[in-house]
Amino acid sequence: MFRVNVAALRPRASLRVEQEIPASDALWADLDWVFGGPVRVELCLTRTNAGEVLARGVLAANAVHACRRCLERVEQPLRLGIELLWATPVGVGSDPDGGADLRVLEPGSIEIEWGEAVREELMLAGPRYVLCSEGCQGLCPRCGANRNQEPCGCVTDEADPRWEALRALNSE
Repeated sequence: MFRVNVAALRPRASLRVEQEIPASDALWADLDWVFGGPVRVELCLTRTNAGEVLARGVLAANAVHACRRCLERVEQPLRLGIELLWATPVGVGSDPDGGADLRVLEPGSIEIEWGEAVREELMLAGPRYVLCSEGCQGLCPRCGANRNQEPCGCVTDEADPRWEALRALNSE
């Protein structure tokens, strides 16, 4: 599904790949977030004079996270420019484009698999921690109420018992 035939791709010629991958696709399993719609992939593949395959393109999606403090749904548009390079094991030592992520292209390969490369790029680009707003008050540690929606009457000024030994040393 995420393979493209590059056998007929001649040096300096290009091949376009445009695909929408459903949010429910197995490719996105085990990510820290989900997508609020399909992930749009647009790649332009070019074969270099050295026989490498260079893919430049854009990934676009709506990432859906849980707020780090209150666990509310946060949808965040994600648009990412990517560069990927497939080179033979002999050419792996020299990366002419410097910034491209390098992948191995076995000699005589007629296809490249780009799905896992796209997954990795999205994993690295997505934020690890998301807030619904800078002023998010989070959940009450006692009753679990969302403090952004309702105040709770819980008293949270109690001392943490794990610090008692340190407090005893300080009071001497």
